[in-house]
Amino acid sequence: MNENILQSIQGIEQEADQIKNSYINEIEKVKEATTKKIDVAKHNMEQALEEYSKELESKNNEKISEFTTKIREEESGVIQHLKARFEDKDEEFVQATVKEVLRRYGNC
Repeated sequence: MNENILQSIQGIEQEADQIKNSYINEIEKVKEATTKKIDVAKHNMEQALEEYSKELESKNNEKISEFTTKIREEESGVIQHLKARFEDKDEEFVQATVKEVLRRYGNC
């Protein structure tokens, strides 16, 4: 009877070892699967960040281009305005000079 109990205990111990090894294997499989999922998620996140970065850069370049165009248009308008004022003042200066010459020297 002692031998039967001993064999029964050894059988239970072997079964417990098998269950333990089975769980260890399952845990390793879960760890590997989790690591793979994390790697895939990281890769997807990096791709999304890269695409977002490119999109932002594109939008920024577009805004810079629009701003530069707007500034150039405004600059051109200001230059045209200043040229027109200069021409007006130039004409006024010529007329004022002619008046002064006529006033000083008369109609000779």
